[in-house]
Amino acid sequence: MKLDQLINEGTWVVKNLDGQAKRFRDMNSAEAKAWAASSSKKPEKLEQYSDAWWHEQYSSGKHDGPLPDDKIVPGPGGISSEDIESMPQAGIDSVEDFIITRNGRMPVGKTTCATADIRVLISYDAKEMGVDHDEERIEDSVYIRVRRDAKDPKKFMFVSFV
Repeated sequence: MKLDQLINEGTWVVKNLDGQAKRFRDMNSAEAKAWAASSSKKPEKLEQYSDAWWHEQYSSGKHDGPLPDDKIVPGPGGISSEDIESMPQAGIDSVEDFIITRNGRMPVGKTTCATADIRVLISYDAKEMGVDHDEERIEDSVYIRVRRDAKDPKKFMFVSFV
């Protein structure tokens, strides 16, 4: 091989996306451009229902609802009396009113879910409870903690009594 061929063999150093260098005769050749655009690393696969996965879903437009760590609020798009009554573990079937007293977060698997402590005003028939009372309905309140579902953030789940 002649000296000028050896010198021109690898005159141009081109790095790929991983930072690995390779020498080419011409930096504008198809091979050099393909090398510069290549990567030997596989894209990182995010674990389903993890925090990173949810935020990637939201930023790519695949999910347009609330995220699991979004604050729980009452009203449209938030928690309602029907949501509280549909939690069988709470055993509440007649919600008169409720108020969120505190918001927080808790880890659920690989996801961080929003929580809310809720004061629920309930009423029940005293005679059905076996209490001899002058009034027909008795009002009471209980404190419960709920969280967003890690797999479907539009749903709420009962956590505990507070």
